[in-house]
Amino acid sequence: MLFKLLYFTLKTLVTKIKIKIKYSKLQMSGILVFLGLGSFVTFCYSLTRFIQIRYFDYYASQATWFLVTLIFFSISIGLIYVSQKLSMN
Repeated sequence: MLFKLLYFTLKTLVTKIKIKIKYSKLQMSGILVFLGLGSFVTFCYSLTRFIQIRYFDYYASQATWFLVTLIFFSISIGLIYVSQKLSMN
């Protein structure tokens, strides 16, 4: 059930991005969604890395990875918000 939900969510998202890229009024919104997803993937990676450093036996700067996590989270939220605002207009 979980995999079906993830599959249909990703399928719907890809379809929406294709539609946004196709129409010239929504192209900027589609590009921002694509960039927002990229920064969200980077956020997930940096969060995983931070958790590994914090709770497991990995050696790196906790503060740096925490800061990177916060930066990419705020960038992804900002890009998705601006994309939604552009598609409403």
